[in-house]
Order: sequence, then C-alpha cells, then structure tokens
Amino acid sequence: MREENPLMSTSVRTAVIPAAGLGTRFLLPDGGQTLSRMIEVAEATGESVISLVPVEGPEISNYGCAGFSEREGDVITVDRLVEKPAFEDAPSNLRITGRYVLTPDIFEKLERTAPGRGGEIQLTDAMAMQIDDRGMRGLVVDDAGFDAGQKADWLRANVELSLRGDDGADVAAMLRAALESNGF
Repeated sequence: MREENPLMSTSVRTAVIPAAGLGTRFLLPDGGQTLSRMIEVAEATGESVISLVPVEGPEISNYGCAGFSEREGDVITVDRLVEKPAFEDAPSNLRITGRYVLTPDIFEKLERTAPGRGGEIQLTDAMAMQIDDRGMRGLVVDDAGFDAGQKADWLRANVELSLRGDDGADVAAMLRAALESNGF
C-alpha cells in the first residue's frame, strides 16, 4: 500500500495488524532467545517490553533511545523514549532495536497519537504514553540484529542471513561471481 502523504512511520504501519493467536500482546517480528526473555519480562511485570542495545558516541542520534530510572541485570525501568535525539540530548546510549512485546492498549495510544517527527505518527510517541500510564521495561541485549532502514543495510542483512543458511556456500559463490562480473 502506498500513501500519497504517509502519516505513519514504518514501525506503526507494520504494527497496526495484530499478530494472530497471541492474545494479550502483539509482536513485531523477531525470534530466538531475546524474544523469549522479553516475553518472560512482560509476563512478570504486565508491562510492555522493548529490546535495547548500547551504542557508542554520536551514533545514538540515528535511532530512538530510552532513558531509565533503574536497572536490575539486563532489565531496565524505562522512564522516557526519545526519537533520534541530538547526541548531547540523548538520555542514555541505549538504542531501541525494533523488537517489541507490547500490551494491547498500544492500539488505543496509536489512535490518540498526533503526527510527530517528520509529520508521521511515531510508535515511540504511543509507547511514551504507555510509560506514563502503566510503565515499560527494557531488555538490554548484546545483539542488535540488523537495521534495514536503508537500502545498503537491507542488503547487508539479507546477505548476512543468506550466508548463514544451509545454502551459504552457494550464496557466497553467487556473490563472488556478481562482484567479478561487475568489475569488483
């Protein structure tokens, strides 16, 4: 679907369809141990949980990030979210990775969210309402996964994941051939 003047950020457009069969929460796709741990924290607290990864220096300005009031092991109590802050205004070095376990009230919050940065409805704005109403936790992880917001990053993610698959050797050979045939 293409909107002439999109109002929703990519994360909101992909979040508005609840995942089938998950009942009380919806997930933006991911998997593995991080997701299992996020669900564990959400069930224990009754709050939404976001995954976060530490970044170094001014790179934080490229991402949404979380401020926090408490930390216990790998879990923080999120006290604010900031979308792409200036480096000097960032509340922490913890960037939002795009892995979420959100309570169902996020849909009502999205409906009440006015367009923000870039004239789009930002998921982080709706999640900020959740912080105020019911609280939110963050799970600090080592693996950020892949950022696919730019074409080169999307391609990098696909190449990396393809190389890890059963046909990784075939993919590597195809990449070598494509590079050679294009003079690289």
